Amino acid sequence: MFKLVSLHLAPDVQKVDGIDIRLKEKIYREMFYDKFGCEPEHAKVKHQRWSFMKFVGQDLDTLNLKAGRQHKNHNLAKIEQLRQELRNNPATTIKPLAIIRSGSKDVHEFTKDNILLEDGMTQSASRDTGDSGESATGGVTHAQLGTSNAGEDETHAGLQAATGNRKAYDSATGGSRSVPADSKTAKYIMPFYADTDGYSLPVVIREAGQYNAAASGVGHSRLVTPDFTLAAGEAILSQINEIMANG
Repeated sequence: MFKLVSLHLAPDVQKVDGIDIRLKEKIYREMFYDKFGCEPEHAKVKHQRWSFMKFVGQDLDTLNLKAGRQHKNHNLAKIEQLRQELRNNPATTIKPLAIIRSGSKDVHEFTKDNILLEDGMTQSASRDTGDSGESATGGVTHAQLGTSNAGEDETHAGLQAATGNRKAYDSATGGSRSVPADSKTAKYIMPFYADTDGYSLPVVIREAGQYNAAASGVGHSRLVTPDFTLAAGEAILSQINEIMANG
């Protein structure tokens, strides 16, 4: 919604591109309020950071990750412990396979911010308010990988070339989603196994995404990755931290 705004301006008011900055700010604030129902200073924003590591599948099994929502804290603790050991004492823990070459050194972990899809943001907001039955959808429930490296775009409905099984955080072995105590960060973990998750091997993984359903549904987020060649006996471990903060 656009509004006509009339202001009486002082002659020495600073202008940008020939337009008074106070007028530009007023128009922006009114448009923002019309769209989101709050002032810009109080907007709640979401930011997601995905992390990927590739392992020999049997090595990942030694973490004893479990299936079922009742094990969410166990799985999250195991992955956090692994990441800590990889940083502080890598000689005592399982080691990821080198997945990317960065300059002259091997990089064992790929980390990147993703984008939230427009439909996903609407679905999340509707779930918070209980509109359109979204309060019963269970939120962000599934994760999946894909093979397209098409650039991320908020208008995408989800993965551009999905492959393998779409896996449920609450029931897949090692899958977890939880907001730890005294935290504003939603944490998601999902291992993807080459041998058991429906891939035609070898497969080159180039994207990952989240959904609110086992099939179809609403795409919540999408990330484009460097090429991960997933071969027999290997697994990819994804961890997503979704941070809630005031804008």
